[in-house]
Amino acid sequence: MYLKSLAIPEPGTCLRVELKEAQSLICSIYRPEREHRQDRVLVAVHGISRNDRSQFAAFRALADRLGVSLFVPRFDGERFPAYQRLAAKPEQVRADRALSMLLYRWQTLRRLPSLKAHMFGYSGGAQFAHRYALLYPDRVATLSVCSAGWYTLPQDDIRYPYGLKGWPQWLGSPDSEAFLKLPILGLVGEGDSQRDAALRKSEKLDRIQGKTRVDRARHWVDQINRRRSVLGISSHALLQVMPGLSHDFEASADSGLMLPLIEQFIQSNGR
Repeated sequence: MYLKSLAIPEPGTCLRVELKEAQSLICSIYRPEREHRQDRVLVAVHGISRNDRSQFAAFRALADRLGVSLFVPRFDGERFPAYQRLAAKPEQVRADRALSMLLYRWQTLRRLPSLKAHMFGYSGGAQFAHRYALLYPDRVATLSVCSAGWYTLPQDDIRYPYGLKGWPQWLGSPDSEAFLKLPILGLVGEGDSQRDAALRKSEKLDRIQGKTRVDRARHWVDQINRRRSVLGISSHALLQVMPGLSHDFEASADSGLMLPLIEQFIQSNGR
């Protein structure tokens, strides 16, 4: 059973809600024992296996340590078939708008003047997270993405969906300059080099971004830093290649590598 209206959990407890006004998005919400910042939340987005419960289990203790509430949405395949790209067609339900409405309702319920998310995504969720940040950089405090299959590069000379040229008007207008100013962390397993069935492949994509998730993560971070240099932005996006890991969320979460790296990154960029 899901709650049909949003409520504020008691400290140390969670709720699972299906919010109609947020396109009936299902989300697990956890409020930490000690809440240090009400105006920040941690959002963790699952991959195409839609293992939101694994994400919730992995990030709950981190939410406690950070002292922020945790939001783990579930973008079900029937309602949000292309959530990784926010939506693939104008007639599809928009995953980005669903999450934004949920966070807006939380902000309103708690009477907060502002609310920003420490955004994390794994695999397909990493695709969603960085595209969400391109559209809504003002709603993102930090961006951490792990093992995305491919990326929309913040470049106007590469055609969408691999770049920003020809970005569909129905999706709204990306703000690449504000995006490039965000604290950004890219993560990928050292062994995440399999060209499996879930990996998007094309001659053009392989040529632009590389053939594996490791290659593509390196290229994405490199291109962000090149664009930052052109714009005179002094900070750098970070890349962490995690030894001994392949494409497996639970193994990454249990490794003692991924979560401490994310925690350190957020703590270092607490804004």
